[in-house]
Amino acid sequence: QMCIRDRYFTTLGNALKSADLPQAETALAHVFDTQRRQHAPEAQVKETAMMVMHTCRSTLEAFGADLDAVDLDRAEWKRQLQQLQFHQDCIRHQKQLVRAVCQYLALLSTEGGNLLADVQNYMDMHFCEALTLSELAAAVHVSPGYLSRFFRQKTCLLYTSDAADE
Repeated sequence: QMCIRDRYFTTLGNALKSADLPQAETALAHVFDTQRRQHAPEAQVKETAMMVMHTCRSTLEAFGADLDAVDLDRAEWKRQLQQLQFHQDCIRHQKQLVRAVCQYLALLSTEGGNLLADVQNYMDMHFCEALTLSELAAAVHVSPGYLSRFFRQKTCLLYTSDAADE
């Protein structure tokens, strides 16, 4: 049983890496069907959901991003998951996350994935404007928290809302 689940998670990870939403949803459907057939207890269903979140996070990290890139706070997602009482709600929660990750990675691949160059180009085009971190993040399709960390890692400079407003 564990090997089957591992195979589906490998398939899910590969689908996420290629931003193949139909394949990712198929892998999730197999996991959900297996849970239904086995009458998995609530704790196991939620543990599997955490594995889905971990797979999404690992995939994003392989692309130099994290869950902030899809505006997901891990602790909040986990809190929401723990409050869900029905299997269908848990499935919907996971599908939303997988969809967001696939959409983000598809966007990355179509834009060439060069976030630093995109940020620099946007700043060059708007050099006379007082840019906020939120505006800049929206322009390059990432969350403000992720952009701040990314900018700091790549340039050794801190870009915060306060710094942008000065």
